[in-house]
Amino acid sequence: MDIQKIYIVEDEIGIRLLLTEVMKQLGYDVQSYEEVDQAIEAVQNAKPDVLFVDFMIGNVSGDQLLKSLQKQQIFIPTVVMSGRAASEIKQYFTDLQVDLFLEKPFSVEDVQHILKKISQKVIKA
Repeated sequence: MDIQKIYIVEDEIGIRLLLTEVMKQLGYDVQSYEEVDQAIEAVQNAKPDVLFVDFMIGNVSGDQLLKSLQKQQIFIPTVVMSGRAASEIKQYFTDLQVDLFLEKPFSVEDVQHILKKISQKVIKA
């Protein structure tokens, strides 16, 4: 299965817009959400191939979003984004399906690299 549809859950508008634009230019169908509830509803209606989730979305942590989806038996390849080092936040996701971590700040090349890595994981699955 190739990656076509990507959902971004990020409360910082600049990052959300940048990711959306970069991914659209690369040919992906991208939807972005500012709030966890919006993202959960969207996933329930149309499951994406990959989910990019911020570690902190307003007052809600990204692991809460993934736990909510997991309770509904919804499992999506996921990239968690954070301004903190991946080694610091991995502990919050030990029981959850997180495929990769993307540390902020990141470059367009970092996003392309992550998309390539997650594509390889999705194709193998």
